Amino acid sequence: MKYTIEVASPDDHIAITAVMRASKAHWGYSKAQMQEWNDEVKVSKEEIENENNHFFKLMDGAVIRGFYSFSFFSKSLAYLDNLFLHPDLIGQGIGQLLFEEVLKAIKEKEADLILLHSDPNAEPFYLKNGFQTIGKKPSSIPNRYLPIMSLSLH
Repeated sequence: MKYTIEVASPDDHIAITAVMRASKAHWGYSKAQMQEWNDEVKVSKEEIENENNHFFKLMDGAVIRGFYSFSFFSKSLAYLDNLFLHPDLIGQGIGQLLFEEVLKAIKEKEADLILLHSDPNAEPFYLKNGFQTIGKKPSSIPNRYLPIMSLSLH
């Protein structure tokens, strides 16, 4: 793999946000919807600086091409906050490799369970990787729900 995974720094927040927004837009959300989510679909310096958050970036040379972040509700319960790839990498198996890095990082912290709120378009990816849909949460779009998903690590 020509890509490397590195710990993200607070100064990466602008590039990480750009990847996040491009990835989200890939799923066909309208420009108006993306604009409405402007404050929601972003990563701040403070989020990366927060010691409870673990941010990692996927690098292609000096360019951030993807990222993931997770945090913990307790020692055994992890929350996958983000997993995003630049749209031109989607469908090439790179998301799978990035996900395997997420699992490795979370397992090293000895968590037993991972929770996440998925974009509906990403739910099949997580189901393919062993997650179960355990509920749904209303989103900011009327009549649209975010799958609540879990994965047991044992």
